[in-house]
Amino acid sequence: MDLPCSHETVLALNVATSDGDRALVGKQGGTFPFLGLTTDDCLGDYKRLRQLGVKFHGEREVRRYGTGVMLEELYGNKIFLNQKPPQ
Repeated sequence: MDLPCSHETVLALNVATSDGDRALVGKQGGTFPFLGLTTDDCLGDYKRLRQLGVKFHGEREVRRYGTGVMLEELYGNKIFLNQKPPQ
């Protein structure tokens, strides 16, 4: 179903096949998050993902830009999960 002002996002994940690419796995973002994801329920997602064994870097924090937490995907890349503040 297409909603007004909606946008489709595609994330293509490829297998590293060369030695050079394999050396970069888990380091694509350096010390920064590789990806940022927006959620409508940061606390709920945090609890559910934690129960599933996802590794988090600290607890979720409330900041001026929203409530967020850093997590790590299977290959060590950091992902920032953020819920926008209420308006």
